Amino acid sequence: MEKRLDSRRNIKTQIICRRYRSGTGTEPIEGTIENCSPEGFCAEFPRPLSRGTILVVQMAGDSIGHSAQDGLRGMGLAEVCWSKPVSVKGSECYATGLKYLMSY
Repeated sequence: MEKRLDSRRNIKTQIICRRYRSGTGTEPIEGTIENCSPEGFCAEFPRPLSRGTILVVQMAGDSIGHSAQDGLRGMGLAEVCWSKPVSVKGSECYATGLKYLMSY
């Protein structure tokens, strides 16, 4: 059974994330958005992220041909819903599902 309210749009663009917490010193986490919808997105990261982690997400790559109606956001807060290992071009990374909490 499909849980999504909206269909996904395929896109590949780079993002830079930081854990949402007070203070400084959080290391950036680079990733690639694979697909998105108005409710959230799937991205690949070099390491797993724990369910419930809140990230500040900033787009760093190209967005030509995509818009907010597609679910692509320039910056936002998102919560990790799941993260699982996948193999991409012979390297392991983590496909991660995130839902938007706030976006701009």
